[in-house]
Amino acid sequence: WLARCVAAHRTGFVMCPMTVPPYHFETFVDYHQFCLEDESAPIWDGDVWTDQAVARQLAVAPGVVVVGTARNTRVPLRIDICDEAPDEQFEEWDRVVDCTMAVSSGRLVVRAPTDYVPDARRIALPAAVYRLRVRSGGLGTVSGDACGGNDHYSVTFWPAPPAAPCVHKVPRSGEGT
Repeated sequence: WLARCVAAHRTGFVMCPMTVPPYHFETFVDYHQFCLEDESAPIWDGDVWTDQAVARQLAVAPGVVVVGTARNTRVPLRIDICDEAPDEQFEEWDRVVDCTMAVSSGRLVVRAPTDYVPDARRIALPAAVYRLRVRSGGLGTVSGDACGGNDHYSVTFWPAPPAAPCVHKVPRSGEGT
């Protein structure tokens, strides 16, 4: 299965069983955000950014999760697909938030809001309702113009029943937004 994974990854469409090696890439960020979408989800609009969503830097709509970022350029992103919730400590992260996302199509689209959707990266995963743990690190390293820095992002998916967003950790004052 690993050889199929590597070959599929080269074509831009990644197909792997659950609990596979993580996906590492740099994703384009526009308007300080990137999107994780079920391929069959309706196109979302900016109305997902409620006051609560802005505070947690994570907006949720049916089939869509939008992650707020500190930089407005390409950022490192890691995506893990797991069978169960991660058991972890949060010391290395500035922000940690959990949310729910239904992926009914079996294809996750990773993109910036202005990306051309047909060309966006896709990851295959079983159709299910997932819990996501969205982590942001290095927020305090971002330059004043939001172009330079070492911020990085990680998202873990695991099958779980729907639940409201849960904020585990937020940046301390002066450590980024």
